[in-house]
Amino acid sequence: MLWQSYHRKLLALAETSEILTASQQQVCQFLRQEIRDYQQRINLWGSPGVGKTFLAHYLHHRADTLYFSSAENCPITEFSPNSVIIIDNAPHDRSLARSIFGDILWAGASSTILVTRQPIDDVVRRIELTLTDRDMVQIEGVMRKLFGHFPVDSQHDAERHSSGIWERLNVLVEHAI
Repeated sequence: MLWQSYHRKLLALAETSEILTASQQQVCQFLRQEIRDYQQRINLWGSPGVGKTFLAHYLHHRADTLYFSSAENCPITEFSPNSVIIIDNAPHDRSLARSIFGDILWAGASSTILVTRQPIDDVVRRIELTLTDRDMVQIEGVMRKLFGHFPVDSQHDAERHSSGIWERLNVLVEHAI
């Protein structure tokens, strides 16, 4: 099985809340509250591999949001006034982010969430997603259940904490081949 198929299988789980970590659940609840409070410009940010895209997919499936993998893939057409738009892999540059927020709000959406690796240095609601050791144990348990046993050693433990979920998938694939 290729890395991409592992990736697709893991993202497919975004349709359920069963495997959201405690950190992801907390951020998800906070995002939903911000949307209910009519916060128009939200920046979900965090290091690579902490589950930002996974959480964006979850919100798309469970919170009636529109998900786009990048700003280039988001058609700036008329959105309904209740639309919440999530743009993944968004630029964290202040002027580019302002342009995206402005275009989408002008098109009628009520809220926009830009998902970035660095915080946007602007007047936006910034929400950082990080993973705790407990979160990583839960994620590894899910991955073991889905993909079978794979070894964990101290070297990989160090990599795991610096790179997150996708590094663990890479380790899994290396051991499965």
